[in-house]
Amino acid sequence: MPPFAATSCAKLPDDGQGWERRCFDALNDDYEKIKKIDQDQEKSPEGAQLAATTLDRLEKANEALNNTRSSLEDRADALEDLHRRADGAGTRLAELVDEANRLLCDAEAIPTKFDSTAAEMREEISVARNILATAPTAADEHAHSLSSTVDAAQALLPVLDDRNTYWNEFVAARDAADQLLEEVRRPLDALTAKPPCSLDEARGDLEDAKRAKEENLERLKDAVREMQRLSELLDPLESAYADVRFLDADVDQTAAHYDDLLTELHAEIEDEAVCDDSAKQLNNELSRLLADIPQINDPQSLAHRRTTNSSTQRSNGFVEGKARKSRRHSSARRSRHSPLCAAIGREDR
Repeated sequence: MPPFAATSCAKLPDDGQGWERRCFDALNDDYEKIKKIDQDQEKSPEGAQLAATTLDRLEKANEALNNTRSSLEDRADALEDLHRRADGAGTRLAELVDEANRLLCDAEAIPTKFDSTAAEMREEISVARNILATAPTAADEHAHSLSSTVDAAQALLPVLDDRNTYWNEFVAARDAADQLLEEVRRPLDALTAKPPCSLDEARGDLEDAKRAKEENLERLKDAVREMQRLSELLDPLESAYADVRFLDADVDQTAAHYDDLLTELHAEIEDEAVCDDSAKQLNNELSRLLADIPQINDPQSLAHRRTTNSSTQRSNGFVEGKARKSRRHSSARRSRHSPLCAAIGREDR
């Protein structure tokens, strides 16, 4: 600013409110005074020279003041635009912060929103930081408010990322458990649909079923425990807890199915073994009796045949009665269970 203008404006208080207007008014007053001096001393060469010099200084000061005013107006417009953008970014980011807090505490939340909300929040944080980078000072009220919102959003990002990671792990564990459950049930379905077989084959099936139960059910229980662990990390998400309950119920049902089938198969094997033993005893008894029967044409054995006839009939009646009783018992047992080995022993006989 020219010396004369500086001298004139230095007398004015700089309160930050319309200072340039008051300075401009002061320069105009000085200009009017110089014009009056020029009129009073128009016949004086010294006065005319002083007036010309002073007018030149005033014109330069006025030009500098106009430039300063234009610059201040541009800065004011830029600051207003900055405040507008900062307020808009702060509002959007604050809404995302509220949504994230609700999402983390909502038992009925949609798990896929963990990832989408975090992605939106990252985008808005980037926009907000670009705005803050152009702020004139961090003490600006709008910039300070936006910075606080950015800090709150930044603190929530790791929590959302962890929830999203836990959910992805939970989905993978749930899918693996469902596949394992199908594998565990497959031997049960195959054994239930198997046609009648020999006694030895049925005993082999029984041992295979026992091993399958011990190995596969333990793997299923491990899967349930892993899902339970992940569901607790997703607390209070109810959908995760529900999936754990469903799988746990399926495991219990499968274990009960194994127990029922093993009991049924064992009972049928025992029944068929009794039938087989009875048949063997009957066959041995008949063979012995046939060996004891004398030749028909031997007159010396006639008396012996009459003597042993009654004992033979009693013996046959006893053996046949025992066999019939065993078969009735076996048939009754098979009628209460599945026909897995209904024909066990028939093939052997």
